[in-house]
Amino acid sequence: MDQNDITPLSTANLLGIEFIEIVAPSLESVTPLMTELGFSLYAKHRRKNVFLFQQNQLKIIINCSQDPTLEAYVGEMGIALFAIAFKCDDASIAHAELIKRGAWDSSNHSGPMEVNIPGIEAMGGTLIYLVDQVRDDLSVYEIDFKTIPSVAEKLNGSLSHFHEFTIQVDPDRTQTCLTFFERLFGFQAKEEASLQLPGKHAISLRFVEASDEQHNTEFFSKITFKANENSPLRHQIFAGNDRAFAIEVI
Repeated sequence: MDQNDITPLSTANLLGIEFIEIVAPSLESVTPLMTELGFSLYAKHRRKNVFLFQQNQLKIIINCSQDPTLEAYVGEMGIALFAIAFKCDDASIAHAELIKRGAWDSSNHSGPMEVNIPGIEAMGGTLIYLVDQVRDDLSVYEIDFKTIPSVAEKLNGSLSHFHEFTIQVDPDRTQTCLTFFERLFGFQAKEEASLQLPGKHAISLRFVEASDEQHNTEFFSKITFKANENSPLRHQIFAGNDRAFAIEVI
């Protein structure tokens, strides 16, 4: 099949962002950031140093596990956004279709009593996971994580949804990255170097080119959250002293 004839993955199968995963050297290094954003520590992984923060329907996983790949990434980038998980109508079918179209498999192979999460490799070795929407009140969180009861009623906050992700790419690679998300996932052109996934809470991807001194460094450089209408605010904070990526609220 010619590249120009590829039909995007049906947007009906992509139901938005299920969670994002941030890698950090320790829970303590990122807790003040999560608290400032209004997130509560909701659950801890049953076997690993992996933590789930939640606010309204927004979920952020903080991965502090002693995995060599993640430790190397943290060593290079500091606190950083490492993965995005799309909620799907059927994750396994979506994953199989993406692999058939040339995506590189990078699934999270589960350990004992854990859920296997299909995924593919994205920019700079980051990951895109595919997660089934909750069915029969059973989710990956209930299997892999243990809830912290004391915060179960503290999940409301001012943030509404993930609004935009900015990705830094090597010079002259912008069009390649735009094509990757257009043809594989069904993102639609929004404006120059920007794409959007339609839906109730439309998600945008914006691509910025790195300077000549930053070649071979592709990563998620900023997350933008949308605040509730009754909480008009705009501010920008950074995810650590290394400022590997920025977080903006609009």
